[in-house]
This record gives sequence, C-alpha cells and structure tokens, in this order.
Amino acid sequence: MIITSRKFFFLSLLLAPIYANASIVIDGKLDEDEWQQAQSIDKLTIINPFSLETPDYETKVLIYSDENGIYFGFINQQPNETRDRRRHARDGLRENHDRNVVVVDLDNTGNTAYMLGIALGKSVLDYTITNENEIDGDWDGEWFAETSENDENWYSEFFIPWNMAPMNKQDEEKRTIGVSVSRMIQHLGIGIGFPAASFQRSEFLSVLHKVEVVQANPKSLDFFPYTVANNDFITDESSFDAGSEIIYNTGSGGELVATINPDFGQVESDNIVINYSPRETFYSDKRPFFTQSQSMFNIELDWYPGFELYSMLHTRRIGARPLYDCTKYSEAQGGSDDLEDQCNASKLNTNGIDMAFKFTQRGESTDFGAFATFEKDEDFSEGSNFYAFRTIHNVGNHRIGHMATHADKSFIDRQATVNIIDYQYLSDSGLRIEHINMFSNISDEDSGFGSRTMAMHRPNKEWRYGAEIYYFSDDLNVNDMGYLWRNDLMAYGATVGYTRTDFEDQSISKSRSYNVDYWDQNNAEHENLEQFYSFSFSQSFKSTSNIFIQS
Repeated sequence: MIITSRKFFFLSLLLAPIYANASIVIDGKLDEDEWQQAQSIDKLTIINPFSLETPDYETKVLIYSDENGIYFGFINQQPNETRDRRRHARDGLRENHDRNVVVVDLDNTGNTAYMLGIALGKSVLDYTITNENEIDGDWDGEWFAETSENDENWYSEFFIPWNMAPMNKQDEEKRTIGVSVSRMIQHLGIGIGFPAASFQRSEFLSVLHKVEVVQANPKSLDFFPYTVANNDFITDESSFDAGSEIIYNTGSGGELVATINPDFGQVESDNIVINYSPRETFYSDKRPFFTQSQSMFNIELDWYPGFELYSMLHTRRIGARPLYDCTKYSEAQGGSDDLEDQCNASKLNTNGIDMAFKFTQRGESTDFGAFATFEKDEDFSEGSNFYAFRTIHNVGNHRIGHMATHADKSFIDRQATVNIIDYQYLSDSGLRIEHINMFSNISDEDSGFGSRTMAMHRPNKEWRYGAEIYYFSDDLNVNDMGYLWRNDLMAYGATVGYTRTDFEDQSISKSRSYNVDYWDQNNAEHENLEQFYSFSFSQSFKSTSNIFIQS
C-alpha cells in the first residue's frame, strides 16, 4: 500500500462535486444565493489578437470570497452549435478550446501569480507566473473547477482555497489581490479578457486588476505520511519504507515545507527526446516537494517554448545519478578487483533523499526563502547536499533580487557556489528592462561570470521594439545545481514588430504582423558562430486559418 500527499489530492478530486462550504457547491451551475452578492466584471475585450475590440458574445465574471477561499463564476454567452467540448491534456495552454482562465496574484505584489483554467470539456490547466510574464507548468495546485451549460450559455465555477499557495500578511480589513479573467472562443479563434493585458505581452503581472476580497491570513499544519511495502515473489525478498511531508503555514506570510525520506514513485515519466547535439537536454521536475512553493527560486529563461537557456536552481540535479569513483576500491588503492567490480555493478540511476526543507516568507515589499536538500548515502557513494537562499525586494517600478546556491559534493572533493543578482524595471510607458549577473566559484576551477541584459518597449498595441545581449565566460559553470545550455557565449540581437488588428467588419482578416530580427552569436573570444537577419510575416483570418512566412 502507498499513501502519499499526491494520493490524498487525487482522492479529493474524486469527491466531485466539491462542497466548498455548506452553501456553495462547485458544480458549475452558479445557482447559490451567494452569487447574488458577488462582484462582477463584464467589460472583457479581445486580447488575442490584441485589438481591444468588443467581442460578439457577452461574458460576465462573478467574484465572491469567504473564510474558505475565493470563488469565480463565468457566464459565457455562446450558441450551442458553436461550442467546443473536446478534451485536452492537462496544462494544454496552447490548445485552442472553449476555455475560461483565472489569474490571481494573492499578494498583490506582482512577484508571483497563479493561472488556473478549465475548458468546456472539463480539461484543466494550472501554471505559476513569475518575472512579469514567464509561465511554468510544473506546479499542480489544489483548486477546484466545474462546468455546465444550457441552450443560451455555458458556465464555469472555480474555487481557490486560501491554502492553495502561501500568501503575505495584509493588515487591512480587506485583502487586495491582483486578478485577470479571460476566455478563449474556439470557433472564432480569439481570446478575450479583462483587464486589457496578456501574459504573451511584456507587461502582465504589474497591470492586473485590483480586487478587494475577504481578509484571510490562515494558519495551517498539514501532515502527509506514506508507507510502501514491496515483495518480490521470484526472489522472495521484501522491503518496507516510510516517510512524510509536512506543510506549515504561519498565517503571517511564511510557509515551511519539509519532507523526510520522500517517495517519488508516483511522478509521471519524462518525454522521450532524441538529442543529436552535444548540449544537455533540459527536463522539468514534477516531484511534489520541488514544485510546492518553488516559484520564488525560479530564475530561468526560455529562448523560445521548449528551449531552456538557463535555470539557476534546476532541481533535477537533486536525487540524480549518484557520484561514483570505483577506482577508489581498486587493488591499486588498497582494495581489490572484486570490490571494484561490485562498485561498478551497484551503480544506480537515481539517488535517494534523506530529508529536504524550504522556508519562504512573503512581505509587503520584501520576500525571502531558504532551501536545503540532503541526499542519502548509497552503496559505494555518498550523497550530496544542496542549499539555496533567495531574496527579492520591490521599490516602486524597480525590483532587485539575489540568490546564492551551494552544492556540497564532498565525496568527490567538489564545492560549487553560484551567486546571482537580478534586476527588473517596468515603466508606466511600456518600457521593460531586465538584467542578471551570474558568478560561479567551483573547487579547482577558475571563477566564471555571465550576464544578460534585455530591453523591450511597447509604446502602443501595434509596435514592439526589443534588444538583448548575453555574455557567458568560458569558465562559467552553474551545472552542479543549475542548468546552462552553453557557456563560452557572446550574443546580441534586436527585433522590431508591427501588428495590425483594425480591419473592417467585412474583412476576412483578423490580424497581420510583420517582424524584422537581427541575431549575432559568437563564442566568448568573439569568433562568430551564427549571424542572420530575419523577416517574418503572419496573417490570421476570421475563419481561424493562418499564414506564416519567414525568410
């Protein structure tokens, strides 16, 4: 028998419809009296493409809160014959379906928000959003949603418990949160939302709509034990294991997550990737401890979807293949050939974890967190220890942060420390500037340095200008606890884009975009690796078809 925290979560999903409290049932029908007292939003505009026009169908969003959590209800006007009831895989954000999406920043700081969505076909998605518009689908939260429909409308109902994610402490009578609500209309090929913002644009978290809800600073203590018993009927060997996970919410913005002897046997397997390049393939992490309250430690960059350039805390390094040096057991080192052979035959693909914990504290302007993991000692190998400390401070339109990571690999006499300083500026005129510095210090290696600077300006909904520059020295090494696609890099580029959406009603066109890009990639010695100019044209039609040309 296996009992884990994830099992408890899945068991709760089986208890649908979900009774959020004695009055509201999460069944997608919105027929309780409480909805008559809810706040409402009905001024959604077209945000994909970003025309900001009024859509053909009406949408009304209701927001209600109580001591249990926050509730969202969508009333979606749409002819019955045009509705898309297909299902999609979890977190299928890029799938085109009839869908409602809620984004909530529970702290109202713009540092972290949670995107929750449900399609008419009842498929769900959830993502964390950090660094203004960077999404991460590794997190699977504990929230609930359902849909229903009649001839005139289809409906969705969301329930977000207060303990879904850690929150800062707010002393006012009401809690202020940031909110975005949106809807995908599949047969029209458009997305509508409020406020007039999208995570696909450079400004998102900083422009969320402010909503006052019931004040809540809940304290909670959750304990999830597990036991595992295995019996091999062929060898007649049995094994038994036990462990637990503890989550403590202080009620004042702090959360402690600890796990002892965790079992990750229930985690989904990785996708199969065929990689013919000399570069390491990046795999995300779905292990529960490493997704719970992890967004504060996320300093990462996708060059494009599916291509990770760097991740400063890559938790897949923890519990990976154990470190072995079987030559230590050879006859030449005072051992024996048999002992060396035993070492080679005992090599494992994963290292167990004795214990791990993380603590995060969210404040009005400053957040900080600490992270530590201790691996088990395996046969012929000793486990490594991993540590991280993170701070983020907001001042007006500026945000500055620091993170230090340290990997203690004493078994191979290796110590690896990386320091990261990150900065972001958002102006009221649509200018966004980001900068990051990385400093690596590894045993018996030269110190390394890396940096990235990016500027993006969107003066209006049509034009977009951007430029960025990267420098990673040949000695930069963050891979003991992080991930870097390659060091020895000096690259820079610029982009100009124009999008038109103001077509006549009788036009077949929905949007038209032009982009000009320049890219120059070199190694750290300025030897050119790649250089190109690129022009692209894309055309979207009201029939939902598209044309894309690139040269």
